Amino acid sequence: MTGEPAVPPVGLTRTAAEPAVTRRGKPGLSQSLAVALARVRPIGHNLGDAARLAREDDVATRTLSRAGDDAARPPAGSRPVGLADMLRRWWWLELLLVAASLVVGGSVQHAFDQRRAARTLYDIQVLTTASRVSAEEQRQIALPVAQRSAAAFGDVADSINNDLGVNGQGTLGVIVGTGSAATFTQIAFEVTVSSPYASTTFVSWFVRGAGPSGMNSSDIGTCLLSTSLEGSGAATSYLNLGSSGLQPCTRDLWSAHQKTSLAPDLALAGIPQPTGS
Repeated sequence: MTGEPAVPPVGLTRTAAEPAVTRRGKPGLSQSLAVALARVRPIGHNLGDAARLAREDDVATRTLSRAGDDAARPPAGSRPVGLADMLRRWWWLELLLVAASLVVGGSVQHAFDQRRAARTLYDIQVLTTASRVSAEEQRQIALPVAQRSAAAFGDVADSINNDLGVNGQGTLGVIVGTGSAATFTQIAFEVTVSSPYASTTFVSWFVRGAGPSGMNSSDIGTCLLSTSLEGSGAATSYLNLGSSGLQPCTRDLWSAHQKTSLAPDLALAGIPQPTGS
């Protein structure tokens, strides 16, 4: 039909010559998608920031946790310090303690050895003194009373003090005290032996029988008056010095009524009886 505009077949696009018609109705799909994307983009930005902040917080948290673990964890190549490690680190203290124990033990042993050596020396000094005094008594008891000499016993003491074999250190002091050689059948003296170890006083006697044949029978003996090894006062117990020993003096040694004629009478010799004996 003429006079009517031609309608393009369905499915064909308009030619370039046909002017575009702008429709102001509902927006098209492209416009709606653009608006939606514009609205979504800020939300996307916000979500990205939130995710980034979350990742940063997680990294910071892990960093702090790792720092704490590193502070609590021993350095690389090390292990926890135990008792054995502490002992190994204090080896010098253990060595010092061992050395100190050895010094103390050695000092104690040295002191013990010195004490034992001093006792042995004193034993020899007492035994030597008693032997030499007894020998002098035996020598003089065979003499007439007029020829006897109490001073000779002082000479015996001096000879012991000057004997380097007995008094090599010069600390020994032997003194002959009260006694008598004036009785025909008896000679008795008290003797004191002093040293840094001890001081001991004992009595030495020699008793012979009466008459011309009196030398055929005799009584030779010693007894202990006092010693610093047993404290002060009269001795009451046996003094054991090792190879020598002394029994304490008894009361009957000062009695004139003896059971036998060979028993000594210390009172007759002028030796005082110690108190408590």
